[in-house]
Amino acid sequence: MAPAATGGKKQKKKWSKGKVKDKSNHAVVLDKGTGEKLQKDVQSYRLITVAVLVDRLKINGSLARAALKDLEEKGVIKKVVAHSRGNIYSEFTHTVPREGGVWCEYGEFANDWTARAVGGGGD
Repeated sequence: MAPAATGGKKQKKKWSKGKVKDKSNHAVVLDKGTGEKLQKDVQSYRLITVAVLVDRLKINGSLARAALKDLEEKGVIKKVVAHSRGNIYSEFTHTVPREGGVWCEYGEFANDWTARAVGGGGD
């Protein structure tokens, strides 16, 4: 009577194939419709990065970097953070003077925190 023969053997574990991500077909050349959408919609984004453009416009990363550089040169957007890993851009806003020499962003007299952060005056 062999003890190994009496006991049942466990089934070998079967590994799953894992989650498979669908391959995305992003544009590598800027066509007319995407170019117009880029010019019109990007101005309204508060936070603009390469990843945002890739996600929303379905374009390639290198094309998104070139588009951001072009928009910055035209003055449509402004660079907020420059880093070797990536740049962060924001919508271009003009600052206007407020009474008493305090500057306020977006052309509206928002609150004292915004006024102090932009122009340094305030209470």
